[in-house]
Amino acid sequence: MSVTNLRPASNPAGNPRPSRRAESARVMQALDQFCASMQAGDRVPTHSELMRQFAASERTILRSLDELQRQGRIVRKHGAGTFIADGGSNSSFSRPVPASRTIVAVAMPDRSFFDRCMEQLYQYAAAADLGLVCRPLDPERDTSAFTPAALGWPLGFVLFGYGLAPLAQRIQADGGRVVVVGTPPSGETPGLPCVYGAQEQGGYLATKHLIDLGHRRISFIHSTGDIYKSFRWQGVQRALREAQRFGLGAEVTVVDRAVIDRWRSDSAGAAEFVRRPDGPTAIMAWNDHEAARILSLLLKAGVEVPGEVSLIGYDALPEGELVHPTLTTVDPYLGQLLQIAVNLLTQESAPTSHTAVVIPTLVVRDSTAGPRL
Repeated sequence: MSVTNLRPASNPAGNPRPSRRAESARVMQALDQFCASMQAGDRVPTHSELMRQFAASERTILRSLDELQRQGRIVRKHGAGTFIADGGSNSSFSRPVPASRTIVAVAMPDRSFFDRCMEQLYQYAAAADLGLVCRPLDPERDTSAFTPAALGWPLGFVLFGYGLAPLAQRIQADGGRVVVVGTPPSGETPGLPCVYGAQEQGGYLATKHLIDLGHRRISFIHSTGDIYKSFRWQGVQRALREAQRFGLGAEVTVVDRAVIDRWRSDSAGAAEFVRRPDGPTAIMAWNDHEAARILSLLLKAGVEVPGEVSLIGYDALPEGELVHPTLTTVDPYLGQLLQIAVNLLTQESAPTSHTAVVIPTLVVRDSTAGPRL
């Protein structure tokens, strides 16, 4: 394999910057010469690498690559990268491309939920004889290092959280395989491989369970983001509409997590919140980690669970079985989601826009009961 070192064109101080047309012509000429120096089947650097080496914009690089592809000079293969075409033909060549046996997991750490994801993903990766590298992502830092080339061309990436969709799209554009494990906002159709639990059904199951027990005043403790645009909130509303058709005047009010934070410094606030005349008889938490935290604060304030207030979580995390009383929760079948993600990354053809949705179930434990009369 021949390699040509690419260098940005010089631009001495004081000289005017070239026009857009001249810049495109310069990049196109340099890429043309670069491809001519390579052999059929050789890998072309990613567009991100070309941007840095040519000091050119992403738009200019992508246009030049598109033109080379139209000319039959290069071949783009999903999940593998861009390569020099065989004899100028647009058809794919049969030269095998070595594949790594490592999956890179990228997530913004989220306490025990992140740990649970990594634990289960490791099990499924090991069962498929794959290595696993975990890369926590700091949203305040540059994500340019999260590219297939920078990480040694792994088999694929698993990104936790739909907020990382822009990063997933960049990885795909650079020739990498990627699957997002996370729920898109309501009304948005994923344009990339995505697996997630049916949170609309999960919100419905949790709310219906509390209503069926006799609860009519329910508080939903919410952490981050716009809950009113979430699928889970749609499920809550579906359960409320269903109850209304049967003449049950239940309501769910959203409470900011800041209220819970104040309970940490003043535990009496938890008792006041529950025992006021219009206080909730049940509390829904965004996940089991938050539910366990709320449970601790309620018990510290002398509030009986579920005697004075019922409590329900989400995600079926292991800690839900370790607290007392044990947490009623919604199981999104995280293991099944991760197994699907691994299957997508290991299939013969790279996933492009596959979507898989797993239906959750309710797990009833000791933290919920009928309201005290």
